[in-house]
Amino acid sequence: MTNRAASRKSKDSWAEPNLFGADQPDMFGDLNVPEAYVPRQEHVRNSLASLVEKMQQADVWPWSPSMVRLHREQTFDYLCALVSDEDERTTWQARIAAEISRLDGAE
Repeated sequence: MTNRAASRKSKDSWAEPNLFGADQPDMFGDLNVPEAYVPRQEHVRNSLASLVEKMQQADVWPWSPSMVRLHREQTFDYLCALVSDEDERTTWQARIAAEISRLDGAE
């Protein structure tokens, strides 16, 4: 066997049949995706009530500045968005806004 023939044979030896079969199924096409988690309304209300109550009982912000920023930028909006009843959502937003104004004025 010449070098050229040996080289051609070694190049062809890697071309083995597909070890996973020709009809490999789509890896993501047939998945049954579970529904997104949605917290129960009473848990959302309890969380909102707890936060507002803590704010109402305080003369100044009851949390560290970083926690105040977290609640203002994320927590309040997130929890209010989870309230399914629009009128109730508006009521919670108004209560939170009133407490934010009061606590901001106390500093």
